[in-house]
Amino acid sequence: VSTVGERWPTVVGRQLKMLQSSPLYNAMHQINVGASGWFADVVSSLLPTDGSHEKFTFTDHNAREKYMRLGGAHVAREVPTLQLMYEYCAQPDNEDHWVWYMHSKGVGHSWPKFKWTQ
Repeated sequence: VSTVGERWPTVVGRQLKMLQSSPLYNAMHQINVGASGWFADVVSSLLPTDGSHEKFTFTDHNAREKYMRLGGAHVAREVPTLQLMYEYCAQPDNEDHWVWYMHSKGVGHSWPKFKWTQ
């Protein structure tokens, strides 16, 4: 999740809710949401408070020194999340696991580019 611009809470909140209602949700054991930007610490608050998000974990990339060397997570955008996925997949114990990537595309763009995220 890139917390850029003023529309990211709307887009990301919608994506997380759609994911929870997707058949994929039941097939997944864990969902790690990587967040970067100035408001990365509030991404988890976009989930419902009814306890229905037990599969979600959140990684604030701003706190990881490795990504600060890339120019800061607020600059690197999707790079920290993709790097985290690569590191997970490279571990021998995870070679039979499946991973997938969902992008918060459009959060930093104004209309009409933003409209297609709906």
